[in-house]
Amino acid sequence: MEIQLNSLRKMVNDLIEQNKSLKAKITSLEDEILKIRAQYKFYLNKSATKGKNFNVIQEFIDSTNNKLSIITPYVDSTFVNFFIKINKLKDVNIQIILHDRQMIPNDRDDLLKGFDELQLNSLITKIYNSDSKMTILIQDDRRILICSTNLSKKDILETYNFIIVVEDPFLIERFKSQYEEQLPHFMRTGTF
Repeated sequence: MEIQLNSLRKMVNDLIEQNKSLKAKITSLEDEILKIRAQYKFYLNKSATKGKNFNVIQEFIDSTNNKLSIITPYVDSTFVNFFIKINKLKDVNIQIILHDRQMIPNDRDDLLKGFDELQLNSLITKIYNSDSKMTILIQDDRRILICSTNLSKKDILETYNFIIVVEDPFLIERFKSQYEEQLPHFMRTGTF
């Protein structure tokens, strides 16, 4: 009987130690999750926050210092003006990959006007190659904004959409790589 009691005590003590070890692992994993979560900011466009996503995108563009790489289906004149402004004020290198004009729906005068205004600006590099259904902005190779709609004030304000801002270096490198693949070969980094 004594042997069985000692055996049970040992099992209880082992279980208590396992429990402590598992709790420590859980705490460590929770801390890791919080660190990862801190690298992302999520924004939803709801009726209560109408305009917030528009402001988030505008602030993201305005805070660019050197380089802004963009993939988007379409862009309206509001955003073209944001690009021109930061290019003039800060000499920001802007490169945009978007749909060609014939892909713009005929009833979207705002997008047609934006495309035409973008065409007139020789300081912004334009590449017509996008098959993207969403918008990705890479700011100074250190932050990424992903938006579920195109760069149109109307669409951002009137539709349900989300935005994620990412500062995770690993994901930034992945998105930069994806962006590079959209460029013509002669424009890719490391090619001449």
